[in-house]
Amino acid sequence: YFGTTAGNPKLNPITAKVWDVGVVFTPFERTSLSVDYIDWDINNEVVAQNSIQLLLTEANCRLGLGGQDINSPTCQAAIAQVTRDATGTLVQFSTPKINNSKEKLGSLTMALDYNFNAGRIGDFELTASYVNLLKHDVQRYSTDPLVRLNDDPVDYSPEFKTKENASIRWSLNGIPTVGIGVVKQSKA
Repeated sequence: YFGTTAGNPKLNPITAKVWDVGVVFTPFERTSLSVDYIDWDINNEVVAQNSIQLLLTEANCRLGLGGQDINSPTCQAAIAQVTRDATGTLVQFSTPKINNSKEKLGSLTMALDYNFNAGRIGDFELTASYVNLLKHDVQRYSTDPLVRLNDDPVDYSPEFKTKENASIRWSLNGIPTVGIGVVKQSKA
């Protein structure tokens, strides 16, 4: 089969409302703990369509699977972008850039930073952080329902739900010498 992608001069400009609320606590000298909640409400985000997701949507629409209504804007667009021959075999598909009608995200971020001086050995900085993507909803067309990507990360969303980082950095006489970090990411 043959696939194409292209820009789209008919796209609407993106608009977004983003807000953040947070607090930083410094219980000891050279120590800080921060907690933030960040919320994004995005309209008309320009996105590149995922060809695998397009083909899955088109097949589900034609077969009546996955709760897809063949008359919905999502199904009509997917069917129009996929060409099949008389036997139903895939011939080609097109994935132009599109506007998502709406995207909503909310994440919680926590971070701990601790610095200490070890005398002649140098200075050390220990950091740890945790991010939890609490919500990630997308609405392709304004008549479609919001799809909660967190509920089905395998099929819909490539990002991780949680991410933990920890690192230690050593500097001698103000010159960074060594840094080691560990990252753990999870989809669930």
